[in-house]
Amino acid sequence: MASLRDVVSEYQDDLRNGIAWLAFWREGRSWQAEAFHLDLDDTLYPEDRARLAEIQAADPRAIVVNGYYSGYLSEEMSVAELAAGVRHHYDNGLNNIAPFMEAHSDELPPDVLEAAREKAHAAGLPFYERPYRGDDIDPYTYDGHMSIEDYELMQKLMEQDRERSEPMSEVFSILLHNRQRYEQGKEGLWFSLPTTTEKLQEALREIGISADNPQDFFLYDYRSPQERPIKLPRDLVLSADVDELNFLAARLEKLDAAELAELNAALTSPQSDFRSIGQIIDYPDNVDYYVHLPDVTGTGQLGDYYLNRSGMVDMPEEWKAGIFLPRFGLHIANTEHGVFTDYGYLVKSGDEWQRVHEGQPVPEEYRVMAYPAPEILRDEAPAQTVQPEAAPTAEAAVPPPVVPIVLNSQNSADRMKEITDRLETGIQELFESERYKAYLTTMSKFHSYSFNNTLLIAMQGGQLVAGYNKWRDDFHRNVKRGEKGIKILAPAPYKVKKEVPKLDEQGKPVMDKDGKPLTEVQETQVPSFKIVSVFDVSQTEGEPLPSIGVDELAGDVEQYEDFFKALEQTSPVPMAFEDIPGGSHGYYHLTEKRIAIQENMSELQTLKTAIHEIAHAKLHAIDPDAPVTEQADRPDSRTREVQAESVAYAVCQHYGLDTSDYSFGYVAGWSSGKDLKELRASLETIRATAHELITAIDGHLSELQQQRQAQQAVEKTVEPTVEQAAEQPAPDSVFSKLPPEQQQEMTNSVKAMLQTLLDADVKSTGEVTQGTLDAIQTQGFVLSGDGTLQRAEAQPEPQPWNGIDGLLNNKPIMPEATPTERANALIDWAERNGQRMGNEERRLIVEYAEAVDNTDKVIALINEFCEHGYEMQHGHVDELVKSRIDREIAEAKAAQQPALDLTAEPVVTIIFTESPHLEIGQQMPLHEADALFARLDAEHRGGGYYDKTDFRIDFTFQGEPHSYSGRQDFGDRDGSLIEHIREYQTFYLNDEKWKDHLTRQGGPEAWAEDHASREAFLTEIIPYMELHCNLSRLEQEAQTRLASSDTLTPEETAYYGALVDYAMECRPLLNHGEPLPEMPKLTDFDQSLQDYKAQVEAEIAQEAADAGMTVEEYAAAGYEAPAQPQEVKEPPQQEAPEQQTKEPAASDYYYSINEGAARRAKEMNSFSDYKPGSATAEYRHYVDKAFALAQEQKKRVDPMYHEKIDSLLDTYARKLAANVNHGYEIDARVPSILIAGGSNFPVRQKEKQNAARDSNMQEWQYIQGLLDKIRSTGMGGIRQDDPQAIPKLQKKLAGLEKAQETMKAVNAYYRKHGTLDGCPHLSPENIENLKADMASGWHYEKKPFQSWELSNNNAEIRRVRQRIESLTRANEVAYVGWEFDGGHVEANRDQGRLQVFFDGKPEADARQQLKENGFRWAPSVGAWQRLLNDNAYHASDRIACIQPLSGIKPTELQRNSSREQRAQMAQEQAEPDYFYRVHANPRSDSRENLYMLQAYIPQDNGRAKIGDVLYIGTPERCRELMDQLNTGELTQEAVKELYVKEQEQPEQKPTPEQEPAPEPEPEPEPPVEPPPVEPPLTASFTFPGTILHSHSSFIASRPF
Repeated sequence: MASLRDVVSEYQDDLRNGIAWLAFWREGRSWQAEAFHLDLDDTLYPEDRARLAEIQAADPRAIVVNGYYSGYLSEEMSVAELAAGVRHHYDNGLNNIAPFMEAHSDELPPDVLEAAREKAHAAGLPFYERPYRGDDIDPYTYDGHMSIEDYELMQKLMEQDRERSEPMSEVFSILLHNRQRYEQGKEGLWFSLPTTTEKLQEALREIGISADNPQDFFLYDYRSPQERPIKLPRDLVLSADVDELNFLAARLEKLDAAELAELNAALTSPQSDFRSIGQIIDYPDNVDYYVHLPDVTGTGQLGDYYLNRSGMVDMPEEWKAGIFLPRFGLHIANTEHGVFTDYGYLVKSGDEWQRVHEGQPVPEEYRVMAYPAPEILRDEAPAQTVQPEAAPTAEAAVPPPVVPIVLNSQNSADRMKEITDRLETGIQELFESERYKAYLTTMSKFHSYSFNNTLLIAMQGGQLVAGYNKWRDDFHRNVKRGEKGIKILAPAPYKVKKEVPKLDEQGKPVMDKDGKPLTEVQETQVPSFKIVSVFDVSQTEGEPLPSIGVDELAGDVEQYEDFFKALEQTSPVPMAFEDIPGGSHGYYHLTEKRIAIQENMSELQTLKTAIHEIAHAKLHAIDPDAPVTEQADRPDSRTREVQAESVAYAVCQHYGLDTSDYSFGYVAGWSSGKDLKELRASLETIRATAHELITAIDGHLSELQQQRQAQQAVEKTVEPTVEQAAEQPAPDSVFSKLPPEQQQEMTNSVKAMLQTLLDADVKSTGEVTQGTLDAIQTQGFVLSGDGTLQRAEAQPEPQPWNGIDGLLNNKPIMPEATPTERANALIDWAERNGQRMGNEERRLIVEYAEAVDNTDKVIALINEFCEHGYEMQHGHVDELVKSRIDREIAEAKAAQQPALDLTAEPVVTIIFTESPHLEIGQQMPLHEADALFARLDAEHRGGGYYDKTDFRIDFTFQGEPHSYSGRQDFGDRDGSLIEHIREYQTFYLNDEKWKDHLTRQGGPEAWAEDHASREAFLTEIIPYMELHCNLSRLEQEAQTRLASSDTLTPEETAYYGALVDYAMECRPLLNHGEPLPEMPKLTDFDQSLQDYKAQVEAEIAQEAADAGMTVEEYAAAGYEAPAQPQEVKEPPQQEAPEQQTKEPAASDYYYSINEGAARRAKEMNSFSDYKPGSATAEYRHYVDKAFALAQEQKKRVDPMYHEKIDSLLDTYARKLAANVNHGYEIDARVPSILIAGGSNFPVRQKEKQNAARDSNMQEWQYIQGLLDKIRSTGMGGIRQDDPQAIPKLQKKLAGLEKAQETMKAVNAYYRKHGTLDGCPHLSPENIENLKADMASGWHYEKKPFQSWELSNNNAEIRRVRQRIESLTRANEVAYVGWEFDGGHVEANRDQGRLQVFFDGKPEADARQQLKENGFRWAPSVGAWQRLLNDNAYHASDRIACIQPLSGIKPTELQRNSSREQRAQMAQEQAEPDYFYRVHANPRSDSRENLYMLQAYIPQDNGRAKIGDVLYIGTPERCRELMDQLNTGELTQEAVKELYVKEQEQPEQKPTPEQEPAPEPEPEPEPPVEPPPVEPPLTASFTFPGTILHSHSSFIASRPF
């Protein structure tokens, strides 16, 4: 129950400030309140009116009060007083809701509405009641203020109007605009495309564009019909010309809905390829460039499409249920680089983009842009067409009459209130175009007056005012009889005496002897104002007025130059002329702090534009990057324009500049909705700024006129200078005929006058102006370094420059001299007849010569300086020339860098820069430049310009010197130097336009070479540079720590010193491309740790010795001694019967449930008793269902996945038990409201419990997701570790290729016959199915198989081929294992796993590292393992505990193994193929050497070369060995070794029984046609270990 005081306390601020109306009513014994706000027209909003009616129905005595308008309430009241006032209103029936609603209702009387409705219907118009109250109407929204019939009639009329104005079909529309109309707040004109020239010219005339003002025409926006939207990039549309857009509209008009949807998808894609209107124009010729799926907008839909609708996934239907569609769709999108848009899924088909119209002129029939002819006769219009209110001529112009304010009050306070009220009224009435101009005109004359007085004078029609006595005494004019004075305010301060505490010099109170503060009486001046009368000149008569105004600017050059120079001195920022595109007269650049003015304008327009932009610079120069609090002080754009234009008008009026073209019709719209305080502040700002500008301009004009007068006086009185006199043919000049004393007197007078000009310049600008310098030079003086004038000595006039190009005559000049000596000699020769260059130019020539050391270039520079003589004329070097020369000097010095130190970091040289923080030629190490470039890029303030910086990097890579040159623009947010280079190379690596350019210029080879070069740079040079930067940062960090050696331990000092040495050791290795050693670790310097390791190693060695084993044998045995044999003879063991494998059961996966927590949870939430064991039974029910699911899945998949399924099942059961137990604990924390009751219910604790329940529910949902993993295990296609992966993929590839050929053949058959009937490539059933499929609604091409189906199938073929190649290469890779401290690593090819075996249980940190890098514990093999691939070795690099004992990283071990494998394969490939023959030995002397086995090498020409003789022996033995060679059982080397061993055996004399029988004739060999043998090479052959002396005459050739 809320008391009235409580409710009033809540709304006390609203009651006091009186902004809102507050309704108070009672519901039972409780008070209620609600705030309401009225609309701008003091009426209730419809929803508020309905709400008040509800309140009145609930409490008929309800009231509505306002602290400002209602009695018994005020802003000074306390809460208790406010509550008493509200109760007084309620109890006495004051301010009830009903009269309030009636007074502020926005509903018109029914009779008025009916009469208006009848009149509208009689005119055939729809009736809408809201415009009668001044509200805006939205014709596209039905808001209940119109009948349905009237709304339909309005839509019909709008449609008819569109048909009349847009007879051609609208593809899209553009908003045509006129800049002058835009600045005045007027609307543009929507114009539909495509169109004709006549319609466009008619539209241009409507917005005031003709051939007179084409610069004012621009496009402001574009739109397309809702029923056929086209999502063109707005920036491309607004930057294109009308002809291009008209051609585009005509092209897009021919697209059907499906093609247009595809175009919108391509235009709105984040990876859109459209960069110009020309590319979009070419789209109708490239509709097959994309494949578009309009009904696919997410990964889930894409996965469903490919799995179930595309026909591309061939798997059993029951398997598809185990695939997670969003992830499958995401994989597809990533694989084929597709994108999701608001218009469906989009992917490139693989076709090439055809450039047809891009870059070509618009065809003639679509060119419609032609400005209408100007209305040349508009000044000769007949008299009757002139408006009756035409402005009178200048001669007839009569100033408005003076209408003084009449004050009716008698006392001063009331009179002051009366005049301030009139001021407020005047401000509100001021913002009409002519009244506003009149006020600004008055302000220009009385700019030093206060705002109030300026406005009062303008309101009363004053033109030139003064007091009564001033007219009489100063101007000898009298006020006419009966004239009433113009009322203004004059200061009238008065003084009062006030007793205040007395303070000492430090500002502290002075105490008396009693400790009380002393006081003193001070006189204080109180500001005050009084009303006084002044009279306008039109109210006086007498003597003519002197010229007291400012002379009008007559327009002659002299005055214009002085006035513009005064404006330049007044401007707070520099001003310059430039060609401004878009038709603007000028602008103030907020970030660059400068003013730009359109060149070649009239003098009058130039001055007016300059004043306007100076006003902007004075008023609105708030930094866009300033804090938000400062940004809030900056007025909006319309206010800024009103202020700047008003200041410009007032200043121009003051100086008599023509202001007839100024218009302030928009100020009424600008002022509407602004409160009086805001309007007054803007007007005061305008007045103060105009006063400041006028005062400053007057001061500068006065100084300029004084200087001009002094210069004119000098020119009239001074004779020509000595130099000028020397040029005159007559020697007897007037000055020369004067006596020396008079000549000296005139010279001193000229010198004094020039000194006056110098002093004036220094006083006004702080420096000597160029005009004064020219005057000094003209009069034959020079300005010395101390600022005094000295007489110049006559110099002979140099002759026209002819150059020194012919000086050398093809011969070297001063070949033994240094470049500096040659440059100085050339300068002296060039100036032999007189000075032609300044000191700075001479210095630049010498520096240039030292850098380039090229005499021809130095001579060219001397010729350039001598020909222009820039420094001689202007006193300084031409900045553009200096910048160019500095750049060439920096480039030359960079190219002349001495050979880089092979141990040094890359060096960066600044070739050219616009940044003030860098210098041309500056050099720095790479890491310093990388950080500096990043900081300069981040700190640059942007604003449309950049600080361009050219650089060069010199470095040593792979032992060879290299350099890289580039340019970074600070401000484009490229980041650091290396980040910029990477971004630059990546852009051109992937840019299709760059590819097209190189292909056109140099063919595909040029693109391939460029692509390989950039790819090598990104993969080799960039990492090389980053490594150098990392080494330098490591070195700096270590040196910084060493500098603070007081806080370091000895171990840390040694560690950081080792890091510095490590960086120095790595740089030369990095520059030579060698691998870097392992970085030192802090633990390496922990002496206690090293001592502990030594102790452990000693203990292990002792244990091994005690066991009679080596340390290696002891480690291989698991660090255990072998078991001693038992002396007791064991009885023979009987063979145990074979145990049957236990079938798994669901109970194997049960975990315990906390029955006590479950019981407490039940008691806290229910009055019923807990049934013991129910929680456990519910849990086991879930586990039983999961077990059944796992068993079913095992039946469907390969046995290799059974272990994983069991693991997932165990994880599910364990996590589910923990989740259930935690849920019971949460439920037992807080009782339900049924148990605790409402009065004592712990709300805050219940909120925490609910939050914990939500978190536990999220975990439960995650656990249920494990069931999905069980369902999908083994269903994800062909795994890499599947032994049959390659055959399966090859089978799949064959099916895909067959499907591709079938689809092509069916499409060809359909194109040829127009039907599928009789197609030989399909069965009748397939034909009927395909026909039905073609009739469905989601086909967009009239052919059986869509383009995207062929494209997608082709992409799948490529993907499967790539995977087969990848798996084939992976199978050929020789993966290696290694040993580490505490275990070893095996590459298990059979299981496809990299397995880590520890001798014991690894530490927790080691286990965490293994998990973070993808290794998982496999209990079945007792190892940590992950998939065997290259990534496994990269992951092993990051795990410190398994690093190889050799110190080489696992990736290096793998690379070395791969290199050895490749070398072995190359060697095997290099060995030629052999075939073998057995021949009779022509030098046989026994049966033991009767035949010989010889190798032959086949040749490409069909012949064969003779190889080595491998064996000599019996024919049976030779043929046996030949068979073994052919089957691969033996190699040639093995046969040779066998022969050598047989020869080394000692000979035994045969016994008579062993004497050989007479040798039979050898059996003839079967007629085999051996290949022809080439003539043998004369080379003796040697078997390993022995030389065949008895057969040294054999000739053989070495195998190739």
